[in-house]
Formats: sequence, structure tokens, C-alpha cells
Amino acid sequence: MFRTRILPASLLSALFVLALGGFLPDPVASHFDASGVRNAFASRASVVAIMALTASLVPALMWLLPACLIRVRGGAFVNLPNRELWFSPEHVGATRAFLDRHFACFSYALNLFFCYAFALVVQANREAGGRLS
Repeated sequence: MFRTRILPASLLSALFVLALGGFLPDPVASHFDASGVRNAFASRASVVAIMALTASLVPALMWLLPACLIRVRGGAFVNLPNRELWFSPEHVGATRAFLDRHFACFSYALNLFFCYAFALVVQANREAGGRLS
């Protein structure tokens, strides 16, 4: 159930970035120092493209890579207490489902985080002072 929603969530994140990117000026303040003052600029097209790729691909990969590693060599790459128990034949299905579900939830949280961060960048670029909160 969770895995079937990873791709739509990633696509929605990319669409969100593309839609919000139209509100950015050109050039865009692409970097802010610790006090929130902008100190680097880039073209709007490059910022929107990079952020759309980041907001969609990173969360999807954060689900896909662990999901693949769980299945490799009987979970040899997974560091769990009592790993032999959790990857024994009677528990392996439930363990994989549990880990898959939690990595999918982490992926959704990353989608939201990247969209929120991009919304803050758009807001900072549209304000007169141009400070990131």
C-alpha cells in the first residue's frame, strides 16, 4: 500500500516546486547565510529544475535503496538487534513489511520537508528584505 504512493508523492512534490517556481524573480537568491541574509544567486530555471529533481528523487531513493538492501543477502546489510530472529523464515515477511512501511513514511516526510523549504525560499525571494526566516 505505501510503496504504491511513493511515485505519486514524488511527482506531486515536483509539480509543487514547478508551480511555485513561477513566483520567483530572476535571478533567485539561492543561498542564505546563518542569519538569513541572501549571499548567492542563480537563474530561476536552474533553481527550479534542481529543486524539482531534489524534491522528487531524493525521497524516492530514500525509500528504494533501503528497500533493496533489505532484500539483499537475507538482510545482511540491516543493523537490527537480534537480526537473526527478525530475518528468520517465520519473521522475515513481517520484518520487511515493517521496514518498508517506515522507510515509505520517511520518504513522505522528506517530500514535505523539501516542499516546505522551497516555499520558504520563494517567500524570502518575494519579500523586499529578502531574508530567510
